[in-house]
Amino acid sequence: MTITCEWLFPRLRGPNLQLRVEDLKIYLAQLGRTSHPEVSHWSPSTLARVAQHYLATIRDCGMARGTIKKVAHRPALYSSPVRLLIKALRLANVPITDLVRHEAFKIAGIAPFEVVDVLTELNRQGSLSFRMQADVVELKL
Repeated sequence: MTITCEWLFPRLRGPNLQLRVEDLKIYLAQLGRTSHPEVSHWSPSTLARVAQHYLATIRDCGMARGTIKKVAHRPALYSSPVRLLIKALRLANVPITDLVRHEAFKIAGIAPFEVVDVLTELNRQGSLSFRMQADVVELKL
């Protein structure tokens, strides 16, 4: 989730930024020097393969376009991925009051400050039931 939330998410927020293997390899190497020392033991070819496979997965998930040159593409907001993410957070025992601003929404290209707006819109569409007033949150899938 670190790669998605810290490296990919800012690129999804910008206008059609290119996702390059070299940029991701630099980010992974930085992780190896800081929070994930096991990455520093990867060979250059392993680092390249991981970056290539990650970018292919991002494309397959609809967050990028292109085969050789991949360009970030913010995914369309559908209720199914949001509902799945909410269910996963609930299974992880995340309280509903924390859920509405959870960092995990970055996986779907949704900034934490946008979550309430997204849930409100999905409520308007009838995809889920959501109401929030102050610190009281009602959410039904």
